Amino acid sequence: MITFLNGIYLLLNYALTAYSYVIIIDVIMSWVPQARQSKLGEIVGKLVDPLFDVIDRFIPTIGGISFSPIVAFFLIYLVRRLLSLLFFGVF
Repeated sequence: MITFLNGIYLLLNYALTAYSYVIIIDVIMSWVPQARQSKLGEIVGKLVDPLFDVIDRFIPTIGGISFSPIVAFFLIYLVRRLLSLLFFGVF
């Protein structure tokens, strides 16, 4: 039986996984011309651009290549580790 805290942990973990997939979709859409101007591209942009904008303030684009998705994946990894530490005491 899943306890309340396990349920919250699973919900947060699933949300982080879903957000990771949204980042992957954004990266793939950035390779396709005009894909970001589609309805899906606008929705994905609204979800990931706020995080990417914050990351871009600290790590600028170099040679036209943004490292925001890589940093975002690293931050998601750190949040997952922190959640496992908080909920289960396991790092």
